[in-house]
Amino acid sequence: MVGRLPASARVSLEGGDYNIAIMRGEVGDRTQFAVVWHPKGARTAAAIASQALQASMDTLVEGRLEFFPKLPPPPDNTPPVQARTLAKAFSVMKVNVYSPEDTIKGRWTTPARWPQQYMYLWDTAFNALGLAHLDMALAKESLLAAYGFQAESGLVPTRMGPGVGAAEASQPPLLGWGAWEVFSFDRMRDREFLQKSFDTVQKHVLWYMRTHRLDGEPPPEKPIEHGTPLYVWKSAEESGMENSPRFDGGAAFAAVDLSAYLANECRVLQEMAQRLGYRELAKTWGGRADAIAEAARRQLWDDARGFFFDRKAPDGEWGGVWSSAGFLPLWAGIATPEQAARLKEHLLGKKFWTAMPVPSVARDDTSYKKDMWRGPAWPNMNYLIIRGLRRYGFEKEAAELRAKTLAGIAKWYGQTGALAEFYDADDQTPPADLARKEQKTADGGAGNTADYFWTASVYADLLLRLKP
Repeated sequence: MVGRLPASARVSLEGGDYNIAIMRGEVGDRTQFAVVWHPKGARTAAAIASQALQASMDTLVEGRLEFFPKLPPPPDNTPPVQARTLAKAFSVMKVNVYSPEDTIKGRWTTPARWPQQYMYLWDTAFNALGLAHLDMALAKESLLAAYGFQAESGLVPTRMGPGVGAAEASQPPLLGWGAWEVFSFDRMRDREFLQKSFDTVQKHVLWYMRTHRLDGEPPPEKPIEHGTPLYVWKSAEESGMENSPRFDGGAAFAAVDLSAYLANECRVLQEMAQRLGYRELAKTWGGRADAIAEAARRQLWDDARGFFFDRKAPDGEWGGVWSSAGFLPLWAGIATPEQAARLKEHLLGKKFWTAMPVPSVARDDTSYKKDMWRGPAWPNMNYLIIRGLRRYGFEKEAAELRAKTLAGIAKWYGQTGALAEFYDADDQTPPADLARKEQKTADGGAGNTADYFWTASVYADLLLRLKP
């Protein structure tokens, strides 16, 4: 690493180990420095650092800046702060890509270099959306990297990367959706990539359908889609919504969002199978999508409240938390037109139409607080809800939510210089002051993550592809 400081500033090395060295030199009225770590020790590191001091900082900066003129331009009439935010979004994507290492043969992505630093399942799917605008080969490569961690059982783990041990839990099944989005956007229509995606996603969805059924694992002699096609998260962490009040009493409820994810993945597998020429498999996956959707719309819809809720049993106790998960049946195509209309009214009402929609928990819910999934708005969920509104023809509402999402992300980038993991639904509290499982970045804890990949990714896709 090389850097340059004003002459009055000092740079020093504290701690570290015997393999690291720092060198300094005066260049005009500036201090230039180089820091090197090398496995052979400090002497080798110092020799390399001495050479690095001869590098031209101006040339290095010019080389880094060459990245930006090659980026897709923002649409005409994009506000300046949103155009700058788009450049920032691509910079965030670039810095959160890892080179091949250990058993990972291709490039891969992380939500953020700190504190997450590993590859995560549903992040990888969202990340690919933005990468498709930057580098289509990289978008596909990042998804293939996640496929490489699939277990024989079909499980794709929550967290993946060098040094990560075997896992028994997964995350929201979105790899198929991410792959289909990339394939559909790719002018090459890469059949080999589609085949690999189909093979992996099919095994992953079957693993979910076998292990997460509300009525338990089906006996071997029964087809996997028979029984009660409602599904439960094994833990709050598996849902991705780790501290949501939906899970304050445990994770034994049939989950609205898991039904939506699985129904959508089954539909994607149907599309993939049709494109690959697997007619019977296409029928099978279409039937599974229909069964999950029908069960969710009949048994997870509370007609008295006009909303989708988690439920203890098909005809049992309702979950009481109004959350953004209740809108995912729009995105998955589960809701009837009548249900969709009522969901839209709730979205535009006092519960969810906040200054920065959509709060992860309704603004008037007693469990609402400015802590991660207990209230703040999440760009990835907004993205899915926008897609859901469009699916049902609510173009005006989708355009308004898109505009609010883009404006909110750009506003806080303009004020803080970062793209946050989540945002204050009231649009008043700076992202760093929001809690993440009761810790705040501003207090020195592992709070709201800055320069988060999927925020950058969905921002780019909303601005460049999902235009009004």
